[in-house]
Amino acid sequence: MANIPRLRTYSTRQLVDLALSGEIRVPAFQRPFVWDTSEVIDFFSSLLLSYPISTFVFAEQEAGAETLAFGPVTVNAPARKHALWIVDGLQRITALVGALGPTNDDGDPRFETGIDLDTRQVSSAGDNAPAAWMPLRTLFDPGLRFGWTRENSDWLTDRHHQSLEELSSLLTGYQFVGSIVDADTEQLVQVFRRINRGGRKLTDQELSRASSPASDTAFDRAGFGRVSAQLLQAVRRTVQAVAAADGPSPQQVLFQVATTLRRDVHIPHLRLLPHDSMLLVLAAFVAKFGQPEERTAELVRRWVWRMAILEPAPHPDASISRVSTATSPGDAVLGLLEAAPAAMGDWAPDLDHHAEWQASDRLNALGLWSAGPRHLDENHAPLSAAEIFDSGEPLHDLMGVPGWPGTLLHRPTDRRAFYLADQETMASHLIDATARELLLDNDYDGFGAHRAELLFQAVLATVDRNAEWGARDSFSARSLLGKAAHDA
Repeated sequence: MANIPRLRTYSTRQLVDLALSGEIRVPAFQRPFVWDTSEVIDFFSSLLLSYPISTFVFAEQEAGAETLAFGPVTVNAPARKHALWIVDGLQRITALVGALGPTNDDGDPRFETGIDLDTRQVSSAGDNAPAAWMPLRTLFDPGLRFGWTRENSDWLTDRHHQSLEELSSLLTGYQFVGSIVDADTEQLVQVFRRINRGGRKLTDQELSRASSPASDTAFDRAGFGRVSAQLLQAVRRTVQAVAAADGPSPQQVLFQVATTLRRDVHIPHLRLLPHDSMLLVLAAFVAKFGQPEERTAELVRRWVWRMAILEPAPHPDASISRVSTATSPGDAVLGLLEAAPAAMGDWAPDLDHHAEWQASDRLNALGLWSAGPRHLDENHAPLSAAEIFDSGEPLHDLMGVPGWPGTLLHRPTDRRAFYLADQETMASHLIDATARELLLDNDYDGFGAHRAELLFQAVLATVDRNAEWGARDSFSARSLLGKAAHDA
């Protein structure tokens, strides 16, 4: 390994192009993008004000062919002899590609940012966007920018055109510094560890994964979790049985299933999918009809959450058969819903602590996740699903309180953390002011009973919100006409 890194400068356009071409890669031990909308806005605000932005660190290594995800942008990366593996700067690269790269209409809202040509303020898309608001993606792309200015020529002034030129130049030409090291995999991990010495430590699982930078499945590369060899074989058999001869590969299907689960179904990680068998049914759906969109995706969400209350889960063969014999995605999802519970009935969250990771445990974890858990350290940054559920045991006991009422999705720090953490951070772990006082008073029984009620209600609300019991499971005439027009 060369001890002296090579320094290079990259413009915004060069970095985005390198990522889209597959030259920039993401090591398996890197956690997926976790910035929220405000952090993306702050990043681009700093860039357009020409504020200094931290140096990128890359390690130059060989890379195999794989599918990459930078936010909503998917890249089919070919094998390369020399690729740039991100050691430091994953969030910044993802923000650049996610907000500026080509995407479809179902992009991640965190990246839908733009700038007001009058005030030069960066903000997110929405109904309250100012009249002179232009998407950063449009500002970055010359073709989109030309089309936008032509469509809005009736109100754009000379001052607006001048702002467009200046902001476009700032956005595309901003110079980033990149430090490139020659490193084998073990050295790459050491560099990462030293750079992030003040932050979180790599888990044992991440270190073992780092020995093979290209991970096994599209799920893992998307930060959605690793599929077991047995389940992966079952997915392959399902896809081969359902897909057309020129249809998608099992890897492509898995990537689209991961996107659907995270974006539409509100399941952020494979270990939280209530039943593993659901993966086979969704793989069959995607292999035959493609990724579900709009109303179909909404009904898929209802199916997953309604089936989640069943334990044990029914064998997937009947559901896969419904999908494979359906003539349209709408018929397929309606067939699945017909076989799902129509009402919650007498089901209730089970807060008994099980030794196995059953559906009830996964629903309890989803109840904890619904609060938006944050780190308990001084940064209070949001936890990522991969950060929690890629580890062997995602649950951590909390100070002598047994069962689910005494578990966290974050490793507890010392008692001082509970004195110092702000109420918002504590609430993100379903610990309200009352629960905090009971805990600090060493009233563990009182804390357990109170938090059990908080968790019970959180799980109940999460299931109810996503299952939409009693809602009308059908397609409107408008949606059917829109689909027919689209297909035509």
